[in-house]
Amino acid sequence: MERPIFKPLGTASEQLDSPSLLIDVDSLDHNISTVHGFFKKQTAKLRPNVEAHRTPAIAKKQIEAGGTSEGIAVSTIGQAEIFFSNGFKNILVLQPVIGKNKLSRLSSISKEADITIIVDHTDNVQEISEIASENNSSINISVAIDCGKGLFGVTNPTDVVTIIEKIQTSPSVTLQGIVGFQSDILKSNFTELVEDTKKQLKPLLNTLQILKEKNIEIKSVSAGNTSSYNAVCEIEEITEVIAGKYAIMDLQLIDFRTELKSAGKVLTTITGIPEQGVIITDGGQKAIGADLGDPIISNPTGLSLGGLSAEHGTIKDTELKNQNLKTGDKILISPWDAGECCNLHDYIHAIKDGKLIAIWDVSARGVYR
Repeated sequence: MERPIFKPLGTASEQLDSPSLLIDVDSLDHNISTVHGFFKKQTAKLRPNVEAHRTPAIAKKQIEAGGTSEGIAVSTIGQAEIFFSNGFKNILVLQPVIGKNKLSRLSSISKEADITIIVDHTDNVQEISEIASENNSSINISVAIDCGKGLFGVTNPTDVVTIIEKIQTSPSVTLQGIVGFQSDILKSNFTELVEDTKKQLKPLLNTLQILKEKNIEIKSVSAGNTSSYNAVCEIEEITEVIAGKYAIMDLQLIDFRTELKSAGKVLTTITGIPEQGVIITDGGQKAIGADLGDPIISNPTGLSLGGLSAEHGTIKDTELKNQNLKTGDKILISPWDAGECCNLHDYIHAIKDGKLIAIWDVSARGVYR
């Protein structure tokens, strides 16, 4: 973890040390209010995927906003442990958990929390059952359905029935439901978004039909993401929508979710101007991230990204509109992917009206196991 260099609360954002991840609290609160306000009016409820920011302080805002299933989703056992230690007692782990060591860790927290994990084959159910029994704990299981994501999940509804029967006949595990894993749908037109969402989730709906025919009852049907959170609610069988990016938002989705605001920026400092129209900053890939797409310059305007090395950024002032800039001036950069960017920082600087009001630990950054 980096050594913290904190400025007093009330410090103007441009006076903070860089590179730093800044979150505009008004934009964050707007996004949470918008999405959670929507779910307060829906039958299906929201389960925030906190992997998108890895920050307990933001997750608490999300749960307190209402409209949720009163639980969160994470990607790893390590993330589950961290959020559990921060008071979260209802956690869905969105990856298969394989191996005695990880399952033993999960069994430990399941004694005090409502933990659900996903599976896509019967061998995993057997392993979970055995380890939960050894630890005198109980773990909820949902069956993962591949709806185009392609990472994991069952593709044949008949196999889902086999897995569920295994869960129902195994000790120390309880059937929770099914979870559909889908890709982002980049559509602005709501009618098209709903149509594409229903097409994506057809494997999930086909599975539900077979479960109904076999009189198999489940507690929850989960699906969704930020790109399609409202469209998923058009499917009456869905009881829970999993979404995470909406809180901070990023360039990847902002053009398609125009009701939301980009809340996250990386503060960088100009360290050199080697020639006219070329600016060097202290913000590179290790501070901003560029694996999934290129960030853009938010402020000042008229600049473009020339490239990112590990530790530095090259900024182009092609039209020479910012010749007044000098070494030491600050440049704000919007990341393409908020989750990737949050994972690069130990702390988030919460900004309101241009001033620092809080420093939040990104407690689950780098927690992959």
